[in-house]
Amino acid sequence: DGPPPLTPGWDVIRIEKEGGTGVKLLVYYNYQWPQSKQDSIKSFVRKVGRECSSVGVPFFLEVLTIDESLAKNSIELAAKKPQMVLAAMEEFSKPEYHADVLKMEFPVIASFVKGLKGAAAENRKNKNEHKNEHGNEHAYDVDQAKGYMKEMSDASKGKPFIFLSAGVDMDVFLEMLQLAGEAGCEYSGVLCGRATWKDAIDVYARSGAMALEEWVKNEGCKNLEKLSIVLRKHATSIKHRVSSRQQQHYENVKQGDNVVVGTVSKL
Repeated sequence: DGPPPLTPGWDVIRIEKEGGTGVKLLVYYNYQWPQSKQDSIKSFVRKVGRECSSVGVPFFLEVLTIDESLAKNSIELAAKKPQMVLAAMEEFSKPEYHADVLKMEFPVIASFVKGLKGAAAENRKNKNEHKNEHGNEHAYDVDQAKGYMKEMSDASKGKPFIFLSAGVDMDVFLEMLQLAGEAGCEYSGVLCGRATWKDAIDVYARSGAMALEEWVKNEGCKNLEKLSIVLRKHATSIKHRVSSRQQQHYENVKQGDNVVVGTVSKL
């Protein structure tokens, strides 16, 4: 039930010696798992966090909340997602884990937010039908989603955090980031993959490598530009949420004004 071991022969010290300027760790978590399973994961994260702190490299901790008893895209999971994410934020923002930045999910599943324009379009495109036993298609409205986003920010207790995209369409991701900003959610950027490049997969499959390169130069770059515009308006600088001593960690990996380790972010 515990976390898997790291790649044999590798630890934070070796990563730093090999030239690594930061460490990112992904863990799965559910606050309702048996306590022994939770304790094993927490102990593992503490160990990695302590090593990063002792070596002096930034620790980026990604926490994904899951519930194996529910279907991935079910309205039942959507209803539980806010509390799952809030509990994860509450736990892993504690100083004992030594995380410099948390990479987190939104506390709501976009496709279940009533009134989210991008999500409605994505559902129609993918022919998604979300209903529970009462025939309800949505788990929350926009105002409720904003409320959960603000609660998430408050639960961070000043710990810098960034959002992942969960592979939603680009327009949906941008809309969710805007909602978070409007809600007073003090996130510090994003670290995402699929939202920015997932459309390139079909391009490569249909037309090959050269077409993929062209897509990246055009549509891919446009996606990053769109993200930068939203983040400049709505994200909160990490420098407003950490001490001056901690800021030297982020300077180690800063590349330009808006990119950290391949991450569109706001420093």
